[in-house]
Amino acid sequence: MSATGKTKEEILGSAKIEAFVALMNRRAELIGCQDTHFMNPSGLHDDNHYTTTSDLTIMMSKASEYKDFNTLISSETHIYKGTNKHKSDAWNYVKNSNNLLFDPWICSKTAEKQDTHMVCLVGGKTGTTSKAGKCMTLYTINQNGHELMISVCGIPQEYYYYTTMYVASVVAYGNYTCWKKDPTVVYKGTTGDYRNYNAPKDQMPQYDPFIFPGDQLVNYIIEEEKKNEPQVTAAPTATPEPEQKNPVIELVEHYKVASVIVVILVLLIIVTNIILIIRVNTLKNNRRKRRKSRQYIKS
Repeated sequence: MSATGKTKEEILGSAKIEAFVALMNRRAELIGCQDTHFMNPSGLHDDNHYTTTSDLTIMMSKASEYKDFNTLISSETHIYKGTNKHKSDAWNYVKNSNNLLFDPWICSKTAEKQDTHMVCLVGGKTGTTSKAGKCMTLYTINQNGHELMISVCGIPQEYYYYTTMYVASVVAYGNYTCWKKDPTVVYKGTTGDYRNYNAPKDQMPQYDPFIFPGDQLVNYIIEEEKKNEPQVTAAPTATPEPEQKNPVIELVEHYKVASVIVVILVLLIIVTNIILIIRVNTLKNNRRKRRKSRQYIKS
C-alpha cells in the first residue's frame, strides 16, 4: 500500500489509463480535431472531457478507413459463441442501439417526399450521458459517391424516444443537399439495396448488398435480361420432340380411373348384399307360411 492509499496494481492501472488518454488526445489533434479533449476512455462525464459534432464527424471519417470498424458498426445484432462457462452457442444476444440499421429507408425521403439519393447507411455510434443527452454519429453514402459523416448531439432525456426520427430527418436532408450539389449517379440502387427491414415495396433490394465504399454494385436483373436476349445469328431449327406427359398428371389420371372402378365395385357389392338380404327374408317368410298351413291341416 502506497502513501496515496492505492495498491501497486491500482497505481499501474491508473497510469495505463492516463497514458491511453494522452494518446487519445494526441491522436485527435493529429487527425484535425480542434475542439476535443478527453479525460477518460469511457466517455463518462467530466467538465474537461468534451468534443463537438464537427470533431465527431472527423473521428468517424478516420475510423471508417478500417474495414473491421465498418463491419462492427453495420452489424444489427451479435450472437455470442459458447465459452467455458456457457457451453452452447447463442447463450446471449445483443442488439445494436442504432435503430436506423433496421429501418434505413426512413432516410430515403424528406418530409416533402423528395428522394434523398442515399444508397447506403453503413452504420454509426450512439452515446448517452445525463449531461450530454443522447448523441449519434452516422456514416452514410450518397448515390453520387459522396461519403457523409453526420452527427446529432444534445437530445434531452424527455425526447430520447424520438431520437431515431430526429436523426433520420437530419440524415435525409443532409443527403438531399449533397445530391443537389452534385446530381451525378455513381452508385446505382436504392436505400433498400443495403437493408430491407420493414422497407416499403419501392425500397426493396434491386441490386447486390452495398456494404463498403468502392464496392461495385451489379444489377443482376439487367444482366439476366442480357443473357436472355435473342442472338443475332439465326439458330438452326430444332426438331420438335414428342410431347411428354407430366408423370404427376398421369399418376393423377390413373388414380381417377382406379377410383371410378372402386366406386362401381362397391356399388355392386352393396346391391348384391341387398338382393341377398331380400331373398333370404323371402325364403324365411315362405317357410313360416308352410309351417302354419301344415299345422292348420293337422288340426
